[in-house]
Amino acid sequence: MLSSTQDGDTLLITGAASTLTRIVYLGTAMEVAGDDKAWSMGFSGHGFDLTTITGTGVTFTFGPFASNPSDLYTVFGTNLGDVITGAPLDGNGGLPAGLRLYGRGGNDSLIGGAGSDSLNGGYGNDVLQGGAGNDTLVGGPGSDTAVYLGADAVRVDLRLTGAQLIGVSFGYDLLQTVEHVSAGSGDDELIGDDAGNRLTGGTGADTLIGNGGSDTLDGGAGDDIYYADSADLVIEGEDAGFDTVISAEAATLLANLDALRLTGTASITGTGNDLDNLIIGNDGQNTLAGGAGADTLQGGLGNDVYEWDGEDLIVEAAGGGIDTLRAEVDAALPDEVEVLVLAGYGLLSGTGNGLANRIIGNADDNQLTGGLGRDTLEGGLGNDRYVLGTGDAEDLVVEAANAGIDTIYSANSIAVPLNVENASLTGTGANAVVGNTLGNLIIGNAAANRLTGGGGSDTMDGGGGADIYFADSEDMVREVVTDSFVDVVYSSGSMDLGNGIEWLFLTGTSDSFGRGNTLNNRITGNAASNLLDGREGADSLLGGGGDDVYMTDGHDIIVESALGGYDTVISSGSVRLAAYTERLMLSGIGNLTGIGNDQSNLILGNGGANYLDGMQGRDTLIGGLGNDTYVYDPLDLLTEASDGGVDTLISSLSAALPVNFEVLRLTGYGAIAGTGNAANNSIYGNVGNNVLNGGAGTDVMAGGYGNDIYDTDGRDVIIEVAGQGTDSVRTTGNYTLPQNVEWLFSASSSGLSLGGNALANRITGGVGADTLNGHGGADVLMGGAGNDLYVVYPGTVVVERPGAGTDTVLVSSNYSMTPGVERLIVGGYGAVSILGSREANYIAGNVAANRLTGGGGRDTLAGGGGNDIYIVDSDDTVIERYNQGFDTAYSSGSWTMPPGVEHLVLSGLAGTGLGNAEANRITGSAAANRLFGLAGNDLLFGGSGNDRLVGGAGSDVLNGGAGYDRFVFARGEGRDVITDFQNGYDRIEIATGAERYADLSIAQVGAHTCVSFAGTQIVLANTSARLVDPGDFVFV
Repeated sequence: MLSSTQDGDTLLITGAASTLTRIVYLGTAMEVAGDDKAWSMGFSGHGFDLTTITGTGVTFTFGPFASNPSDLYTVFGTNLGDVITGAPLDGNGGLPAGLRLYGRGGNDSLIGGAGSDSLNGGYGNDVLQGGAGNDTLVGGPGSDTAVYLGADAVRVDLRLTGAQLIGVSFGYDLLQTVEHVSAGSGDDELIGDDAGNRLTGGTGADTLIGNGGSDTLDGGAGDDIYYADSADLVIEGEDAGFDTVISAEAATLLANLDALRLTGTASITGTGNDLDNLIIGNDGQNTLAGGAGADTLQGGLGNDVYEWDGEDLIVEAAGGGIDTLRAEVDAALPDEVEVLVLAGYGLLSGTGNGLANRIIGNADDNQLTGGLGRDTLEGGLGNDRYVLGTGDAEDLVVEAANAGIDTIYSANSIAVPLNVENASLTGTGANAVVGNTLGNLIIGNAAANRLTGGGGSDTMDGGGGADIYFADSEDMVREVVTDSFVDVVYSSGSMDLGNGIEWLFLTGTSDSFGRGNTLNNRITGNAASNLLDGREGADSLLGGGGDDVYMTDGHDIIVESALGGYDTVISSGSVRLAAYTERLMLSGIGNLTGIGNDQSNLILGNGGANYLDGMQGRDTLIGGLGNDTYVYDPLDLLTEASDGGVDTLISSLSAALPVNFEVLRLTGYGAIAGTGNAANNSIYGNVGNNVLNGGAGTDVMAGGYGNDIYDTDGRDVIIEVAGQGTDSVRTTGNYTLPQNVEWLFSASSSGLSLGGNALANRITGGVGADTLNGHGGADVLMGGAGNDLYVVYPGTVVVERPGAGTDTVLVSSNYSMTPGVERLIVGGYGAVSILGSREANYIAGNVAANRLTGGGGRDTLAGGGGNDIYIVDSDDTVIERYNQGFDTAYSSGSWTMPPGVEHLVLSGLAGTGLGNAEANRITGSAAANRLFGLAGNDLLFGGSGNDRLVGGAGSDVLNGGAGYDRFVFARGEGRDVITDFQNGYDRIEIATGAERYADLSIAQVGAHTCVSFAGTQIVLANTSARLVDPGDFVFV
């Protein structure tokens, strides 16, 4: 608790918002300072006069007091917006007898107590709430508001300058420079002055009177009444009671207002809003517009105008002037209203009442019906409809020139009036209509009518019944109603029949056209050249004389005479030319058939896929853009463009495709030929034996049944089905037989690659160097002249004439070479056995261990990789590379081992075996052999004859075998071994290095005898040196 015994104390409070309570002031003044704070202070003492608030934006609440002091209490606010409130009583205490609150600057809110307060807002837009008591409210500069809350009924008149009784519980208040009033929940009456006031009634049935100025009137909830002028703004909440505006000026109900009553005698306008309004006019000439909603409009005296939206109720008394209904929707005149004006835009209808009405249309299409009385109907600019019923003969129709396309509906015969374009018969009578000079639309009824168009481009529709039309080339005749009657048109010029018309007769003498419709029409031409088009339906077209043109869909009957000119049929459907018509043109893009007659026809296709058959005569067939099919006749001329699709020729005779044809199909059973052109053709045979030749291009040929022959350049595709004959291909280019074709022949002087299939093929080469490959099967390959290459499988038979080139066989299995074939190459990786022919063969093995037999002739054998075996004679040559296996040659004659061959076996009477520089193994035969190892560590076996074995350089092993053998050595040949030396039988011949027995060094080494001389050592295996004597040696 803070206390002071001095006057003029200052209490300074800063920081957060705080509440100071039970402060005892024994002096007379204090000052509260702080920015944007809310202060609440209670007092237990009194005897002070003034509190001054400093800072910005302060909310200051003072009281309650411990007792109810009788002194006045004054509070001065800041220069910004303050809220200064006197608190209610606390226990048995209360507020002073009166408050003096000064807001100074800013938008202040000053709230007094229950006493007689003085509230002065100062500058700014202030809110003053005096509360109970006789208060003085001074707004000061700015826009200020007096607030009365808690009163049951308040009456405030801002025009008064003195104190006025506000309400039972509020006393007399003096209001100065206050512009706005806000009341509470009672039935209030708030009256403004000439300034722009804002009057707020709150809840209750309030009456707000704005007077002069631009006022804002807000009644709040309740059934409020507003006295407003055009400058005022009336605010009502949604569903806030039934609210009424009373105005002596033109007025428009704002949102949520319900009723408008016009006062005085001025000719003014009353306009509603979106609610269901009640609008009552005055005694002048009013224009009443309800706006949206189901409104009630009551005009009163005067020539009133009602703006009608179709939902409103019009109340008009008899004798209440000449009244007008302006409608923006379809309208029928209510009672006692004389004039109907269709306003705005849209297709509207207007109907009169029992008075003599004037009905005026808008600028759009209207339907005007006068009803009873002598009416005047004015359609305006749109396409208007005038309805003239029974008894309406006295009605006047007014139409301006060029004011829309207008129609009169009549139950009697009629001549179409001036500036009216159309007429329609109603009722059931058989009537006539005659048009005017305009382009009329004339429509009949269900009876048999007679319709004449007159001048202009007329449209006539007779309706039901057997109608007769008189027309010219500018008219259109149609019938919407479908019935069983036959309607007839007589036309002096060309005519397009509209829907529902069956017959057309062309009259006159000029060239004309007649077109039908979807019905089964009968169209008859005149003596000139006509164009007759039945369109849909099964029509009958009768051309008469002249060069006629018939347009048909293929379902029509065309009647022409033998002397009826040069006639043309243009068809959108498949068609056969009628007798005595000469030309056929297919139209559209459909896939159509065109068939000629016995005349020489010209038949032209369309953009679709056509089927063209000229039949008899010398016909010209031109297919067009689609994939066309032609039936071949040797007398016909067939023409196709380069971009004319994929075109087919069907023929039962031998035929060659003309230029720009792609497909040839042979029919029938005859053995006939089909030949292509330079394009990529497809050629199909019949069931006979055909010869098919695609010509240039990449062609597809399918022979069908029969033993067919295909001529190809190697680029073609041939299609055959199993079991359809034995078929042959003759090719000038490389080719492999497709499935189900058996024979292949080269027709080229150049070498070709010819391949078979899985069947047992017969493949015959030409004079060039061909490659023949059966690709499996029991094939027969015949190369012909040239150096041919055969790819052979098991079961393949190769036929070659001797001297017909140097031919090669490529095999991958055991094979015996055919006579006439010179070369053989082994492919693959398997070990094979090859037998050459009697010619000089070249045989090359693969990487496996091959057995190559040259046969007769000077053969060349190349084993390749692997441990190869060569069966040779003295004329054969073996080619082997080093380190390509351990290779063996079996020779029936003397033979010299080539490089790369390691083993030689002599047979028969073969005499000499000569090794190479490698480590050889040479085996003699039963004859007396001469074996030479040459360089290398050789192994020589003499066999059973009297052999001569020469190891040569290297460490050789010699075995003479049976017989009297001679082992030959020379100087510097290293250490050799004789494994079977026989004393007394075999001899050791010293060629060089020793001349006599004494030159030899002979020693026993173990079980062996070693003979040494001049860098050569001879080991006699398992021989005793005691047995060696000079008789065992020969010196040369």
